[in-house]
Amino acid sequence: MLTGRLNVFILILCCGIPIQHVSAQVEHRNNHLSLSLMNEIWEAAATLRFQVYRERPESNPTMKPEFSDKLMALDGKDVKLSGYMIPITSSRKHEKFLLSVLPVLQCMYCGQNGIPPMIEIFMESESVQFTETPITVKGRLRLNEDYSKGAEIQLHAAELIGQ
Repeated sequence: MLTGRLNVFILILCCGIPIQHVSAQVEHRNNHLSLSLMNEIWEAAATLRFQVYRERPESNPTMKPEFSDKLMALDGKDVKLSGYMIPITSSRKHEKFLLSVLPVLQCMYCGQNGIPPMIEIFMESESVQFTETPITVKGRLRLNEDYSKGAEIQLHAAELIGQ
C-alpha cells in the first residue's frame, strides 16, 4: 500500500496532477466498480463505431455512426442500465444527462481502452439529483443517426429504479 501511495505522490510532483483526480482514479481501480456495472447492454454500446465521410470532395469530413447488429437488435427494446451520471447542464437535478460505466471524476482519455460508451438518458417525468454513486434506470433504447438530436444511443421514457 505504501508503494501505491508513493507512486501517486511522485506522479503528482512530476505531472502536477490534482490530488482529487489521482485519488479518484486509484480508488476506482481498486474497487473495480465499472466491471460490476458492465452488462450486455453496455457491451453492445461499446460496439458503436463511426465512419468518416464527405458529402462532396471539397466539404468538411463528417462522422456517421455505424451500429452493430448487437446494437440494432436493442433498438426499441426496454432495457435496464446502471452507471454514473454525467451532467449535460450545470444543475443539481437533471431530466436529461449521460450515463457511463465510469464515474465523472475518472479521466475519460486516460484509460487503456479509450473513451467509454455513454448513453443519453431522457427521464420520463422526474428529475434526478446528481450523485457520484451509480444509479439504475430503465427505459426504451433508441439509436440516433442525427447528431443534432443528441447522442447516438439514447434511453427514452426513463425511470429511476435504484440509487
